[in-house]
Amino acid sequence: MQTIQQLIKQYSNDKSTDTYQKVIQALKEQETLWIACSPYTENCFLDFEDDRPAAYIFTEKAFYDNFQDYILQQKIQVTLIENNLSDRMTMFRDIFRSGFELLVINNGQHYLKLSLFDVIDKPEFFDVPEINKPIFNPSLLCAANNFFQHYAIKKATREMEYQFFKEIYSAKYLLVMDTSQCKTEKTNKATVECIDKENSVMFFPLITNVTNQHFYPFFTDWTELRKFDTEHKYSGIIVSFNDMKHFISHADGITINPFGVNIIITADMLKAIETVGIKTTETVNIKDQIGQKDTKVMFGELKNYLQ
Repeated sequence: MQTIQQLIKQYSNDKSTDTYQKVIQALKEQETLWIACSPYTENCFLDFEDDRPAAYIFTEKAFYDNFQDYILQQKIQVTLIENNLSDRMTMFRDIFRSGFELLVINNGQHYLKLSLFDVIDKPEFFDVPEINKPIFNPSLLCAANNFFQHYAIKKATREMEYQFFKEIYSAKYLLVMDTSQCKTEKTNKATVECIDKENSVMFFPLITNVTNQHFYPFFTDWTELRKFDTEHKYSGIIVSFNDMKHFISHADGITINPFGVNIIITADMLKAIETVGIKTTETVNIKDQIGQKDTKVMFGELKNYLQ
């Protein structure tokens, strides 16, 4: 049986669709792949190929080692994650939700650039009602990865910062909420709309750092939320940038994806982000933490659209 590297060499010669499909199938079936990651973002290492965000995957450990040596010469740190077959499709879906579009296989050898969406189907939500669309923020995570990787080596530009802030401003998020003391009645299964039947108390958990500062955690998607809520104790409520302005007044700041890229936003930073916001997004405003009787509440639901 040919190795993936042999298939890549063959494809560089024959450019056949059959060989290309064999490479994709082999990527799905090889026991172990090695992924280049960034220690600054807790995500795949990001670079741009043909102006598209690319992740770097290696089919042999030695190929990754050569790539790491080259990258270190550019004073860029990369780390290694081994991906096993049992987690293969989860890995490809994580690459999608993080804003990548291309896969570069065995950079530094005979390499192949292929579209991520030749490996997995790109989720499309044109026919999904707005309220039922899943919360994903691939463009925000891509902008964050790009900014923090360059910031770590003192090469971040104003344009990178502007794009990053613009994405924070326009994104929708998941906010965790303890609804154990809420008494609600679901009124619409299709829209997940509920009515608060009695005065209820909603608890919003805080994260405390080593200097005893408190932050409200916001999440870009359900995968990031579950890193925080591993026991599935909380509900997810859909919020936006405007809601951050309320919560930040009751804490030291906001953290986006605290167990991922960990974007810390203070009150001053929030004002700076707002100045570059170019689009008003619909919000679910939370003006008080005590719900009044017959208040309508919208809860997020975890749906697996990526199978």
